[in-house]
Amino acid sequence: MKDTENPHDEKHYAQLCGILGKDALEAQIGEKMDAYFGLLTRDTAVFLIAKMHGIAKDAQVSLTDARAWMRRINTQGKIARVFPLQTHEKNGREKKSVRMVIEDAAASRTLVLWDAHANLAFGEIGVGDEIRIVGSYMTRDKELALGADGSIERTRQAEFAAIGQMEEGLHNIKGEVREIYLDYHYMKNGTERKMGSFLLAQGDKEVRVVLWAQPQAVKELAQWDAVRIENALFKNNELQLGEQSRLVKLSKQAKQNVVEGEIASAVLGNGGIIAQIGGREVVFEESAMKAFLGIKSVPEGVSMHTLLELKKESLLGKKISVEIEEKETLCTAKKVLA
Repeated sequence: MKDTENPHDEKHYAQLCGILGKDALEAQIGEKMDAYFGLLTRDTAVFLIAKMHGIAKDAQVSLTDARAWMRRINTQGKIARVFPLQTHEKNGREKKSVRMVIEDAAASRTLVLWDAHANLAFGEIGVGDEIRIVGSYMTRDKELALGADGSIERTRQAEFAAIGQMEEGLHNIKGEVREIYLDYHYMKNGTERKMGSFLLAQGDKEVRVVLWAQPQAVKELAQWDAVRIENALFKNNELQLGEQSRLVKLSKQAKQNVVEGEIASAVLGNGGIIAQIGGREVVFEESAMKAFLGIKSVPEGVSMHTLLELKKESLLGKKISVEIEEKETLCTAKKVLA
């Protein structure tokens, strides 16, 4: 069987015709393909519609084993690179997308995030983070893509360097902008170019950051901004950013250790309620459980498991803002803000 052949395509189409009728199904296929600006194949559109009606199942595979006929692919990997945000417009609608390279022990693939998922690449997830992807599909360009009906979660946070403890090589690092320097102009191959730079701080530790590629990004920074820097080369006691590096200005919420987003899942574990919020896994210990559930007290004789099951339907999809405390890879809720 070829990689592009799906043994279930004809079966799914026939079942959907029986449920919707051929004309209605064809209309839905066209709408689904238009929604993704032609990147979605017809077979993938059929699979997504079949999934909505409960007659198709997802596949859990490694990056190496992902195939074009697997219309919804569950996989995982580590983010190796994130490309700039792109915008697309069709029929008066604008969509955003971000491409990133993800890799596992044996392979690497390009993953395309759309709209709300694309926003996660600017403060929530980035290079070095390990992620789990549910419900992705393969495009005509053999890329994995994640639409609105898929999900992504960070399973392990990237390791960030500490100023004063870096060896020469590539690093990911977080810190605050302490000082912004004037542009430096220089000549290369007969062309005038410029370099941007600023001082990055972690407490009383500081290091100069030099932007050889996209020096204009410094203009978007202000003193005390929190930033995340990816794939920076530490050399000559400076962090140097080239074409494959990335500078992300973190939101005020990210700086203040606040997680915001929709509740994607909630289960009761040994340490408390474990919820997926805005791509982050947050643990609500006993002191924060009631606030998460939206109750003032636990009725006598009712278990927390029962309460969670009763409240789950109203919780899933709800937007929430939580102040958190991070300890290594564990993210614990301190206070529910909204």
